[in-house]
Amino acid sequence: MIISKKMNVFEKINAIEEQIKLELPYLDLNKLAYIFGRISHYLSGQGSGVLSETERALCDFMIRNQLNDKTMYRWFLLKNAPSELKVKIINGMRLKDASHELSLYNRARENPNDTSIINDIQKYVRRYVNG
Repeated sequence: MIISKKMNVFEKINAIEEQIKLELPYLDLNKLAYIFGRISHYLSGQGSGVLSETERALCDFMIRNQLNDKTMYRWFLLKNAPSELKVKIINGMRLKDASHELSLYNRARENPNDTSIINDIQKYVRRYVNG
């Protein structure tokens, strides 16, 4: 597999997906982020149990192609990022920062009332402080 340093992360993701399609055609490409996450947890000693046959095949693929498990997990999480974040990444945002921003975005999207809870807390603190 040829991945150039000049390629942006999304081009690299597409190249890796194409290679996975060729080598592991039975693999569901929509679940790659989840599978890379499981592999990463397992290899770091945080995961429990054993890897499935599919996960072991993908792990072998990463070893053959000298791909890092944590990097793959971050890259494939960013695949479904909002377009504003993708533009920031293409323009040079660090992947670690992008992963953090994506996490905040997903949390806000899942729990839209979180901001109202924070506003309520601030309102009650102001009342308490101001008497």
